[in-house]
Amino acid sequence: MITRRLAFVLVIVFILFLMLFETLAMAQVDHQLSVALDPHSHHIEVIDRMKLSSLAVGEFDFFLHDGLHPKVLNETMLLIEGDLVAGAPVPLRSYRVLPLSLPLALTSTDLGTQFQVQYYGEIYHPGAELPEGGLSDTPGLIDDQGVYLTSSSYWYPTVDDEMITFDLSVRFASPAWSSVSQGRRETSSHSGNGSDRWISLEPQDEITLMAYAFTVYEKMSNGLLSSVYLRTPDEALAQKYLDVTAHYVEMYSRLLGAYAYPKFSAVENFWETGYGLPSYTLLGPSVIRLPFILTSSYPHEILHNWWGNGVFVDYDQGNWCEGLTAYLADFYLSELLGKGAEYRRNSLQKFRDSVNASNDFSLREFRERHGMSSSAIGYDKALMVNHMMRAFLGDDRFFKGLRLFYKNFLFKKASWKNLADSFKSVATESEAAAIDRYYLQWLYRTGAPDLRLESAQATKEGDRAFVTAVLTQAELDLPFELNVPVELRQENSAGQAQVVKQSILVRAAKAGFQIEVPHGFDLSREIELRVDSEFNVFRRLDRLEIPPAVSQIFGSSKVTFVLPSKVSETERAAMVDVAKAWAALVETADVEIKVDTELNEIPKDRSVLVMGWTNKYLGAVLDQSLMLPIKVSDASFFLDGVEFSRARSSAAWVTRISKDSEFALGFVGFKSIASIKPIGRKLSHYGKASYVAFDGDEAVMSKQGSWQATQSPLNLKVLVHDSLKAGPR
Repeated sequence: MITRRLAFVLVIVFILFLMLFETLAMAQVDHQLSVALDPHSHHIEVIDRMKLSSLAVGEFDFFLHDGLHPKVLNETMLLIEGDLVAGAPVPLRSYRVLPLSLPLALTSTDLGTQFQVQYYGEIYHPGAELPEGGLSDTPGLIDDQGVYLTSSSYWYPTVDDEMITFDLSVRFASPAWSSVSQGRRETSSHSGNGSDRWISLEPQDEITLMAYAFTVYEKMSNGLLSSVYLRTPDEALAQKYLDVTAHYVEMYSRLLGAYAYPKFSAVENFWETGYGLPSYTLLGPSVIRLPFILTSSYPHEILHNWWGNGVFVDYDQGNWCEGLTAYLADFYLSELLGKGAEYRRNSLQKFRDSVNASNDFSLREFRERHGMSSSAIGYDKALMVNHMMRAFLGDDRFFKGLRLFYKNFLFKKASWKNLADSFKSVATESEAAAIDRYYLQWLYRTGAPDLRLESAQATKEGDRAFVTAVLTQAELDLPFELNVPVELRQENSAGQAQVVKQSILVRAAKAGFQIEVPHGFDLSREIELRVDSEFNVFRRLDRLEIPPAVSQIFGSSKVTFVLPSKVSETERAAMVDVAKAWAALVETADVEIKVDTELNEIPKDRSVLVMGWTNKYLGAVLDQSLMLPIKVSDASFFLDGVEFSRARSSAAWVTRISKDSEFALGFVGFKSIASIKPIGRKLSHYGKASYVAFDGDEAVMSKQGSWQATQSPLNLKVLVHDSLKAGPR
């Protein structure tokens, strides 16, 4: 019979065991790794001395790449109660991982639980190194062309959601090789002895290891080591990166808080990538040499050391960092150049062109980009969510909230809630309640508000005049809560714009508002009413607000690619390959590839891309492009006033199937057979462009741009006393 006292003791013991198991699950793991790499044989050998940060009992569960063979070293057996137990291999895309369990004994050491695991084997997957999902999906590579190992490679004992510190020593079969990892380097980059040591005392969410026979360039500035690792020596290129690295690190340190790492490195990868890792970025051989990367993607990757590689992402709660990084890098730098409204319009256009009811999902569900629609949600929608919060709080409090977020969660995992709480900490009590509603709305709801302007009129009351109107949210059962900027505008006799602005709080499907016309406006002339003319609100743009763009083709719900019949078999086969590659980019099953002779006319119920100068539907595209600055002759073509020779250049442009259509009509004319494949690779990357010209067989972009959007249903003109007399601008 169990007495009350015994029962109480058993309960306490049970609770203690639960606490111990929880401690084990939450324990931070320190890895001391001794690594030997032989890239030529794809071989790795590791001894990993692991230490859990606290007393642990139970089973230590982890994963290793299935190509590796582990064992526990004998001297650690006193700390465990048995040998490694392997489960059934788990398939992951093109490779498998091995679940392993190590039974631990209760220890009393103040140093926590320690044990050593030794393993060796190959990590080599020819033909499957870089899957469509990108670097986060690859098993990595150990090869003569280079070494790429991250947590997705499972090259070290990997525990789900663990935070880790590490001391990593690397030896190579060749003394010419060197490595890159996060943290602090304890050996000279120019040692030439085929060994390196990297230490990270700051918690990390993974251990990364890159290696090759790099040429290394370095520069020390204000305590920061800037470095460039190139596969082919190029001092001039390296100097460009060294010159800007310290500038961007200093800029973001002033804005957000001190940079957390001792170095930042630009590393040339063997895959064409742009990928940020803690304290370095991997740029492909072509990418790293693109001149615009230094002022676009490169600051984005540096900023990831604040968001994503400084404050880490709690992916179970959604990925907040991509949108915040895009906002404070890509957008912020454009804003400094006076192009903020243009950037916001492009972001809203990408959402408009690629997200529909069939592929939409909530921002809370975003983990990583895997196509145009997920990018438009996780990057562009999130960017606008951050922008609207900045407008709500003002610059000073917005950046103060971000600095608190960075300070409180540096080297920790954080969520959208943590970000929201940081903003609430700088807000008033009533504002904090609004912030809760704000994130509940934008994180969990799909879709976007569709604003319409109705019943605009101007009236005079004594010596004062007012413009009144109704703002509606179309086709929504549950309206969004929005702060919508509105303005009155009129040019004076000297051609100078007079403007008055205010913000309208919209909570209902219909919201009336009134703006007083300021003194100085001529009440005998038209007054223009503009709603969100600078695209400060996340919303579904009207087609008249935005020009046709390449993204409208690849983001369409239905697409037909039309090939020419009057070409050689070789040329048509090349176009078929490109059309198939483009079809794979379209996130819908409703994609057709047709030869022009198979159609009686251009379809009107889908987007269409006509391919080839000899295509019988080129004339139909030109007819639909009559209002655009395009001309085509047998020898040349004109795009927006610039003439190009068809013998030297290729053309691509997009118009609409019809004036008010949701669907786009595009054309691609190739310079040569050799230019088809390069254009196939590149065209989708010019999503915001209405037209692109490419030069030569390698299809080097020589001109791109957007057609002018001249009308918006949210811009109306009114006359005082002329009630309801309003029309599109």
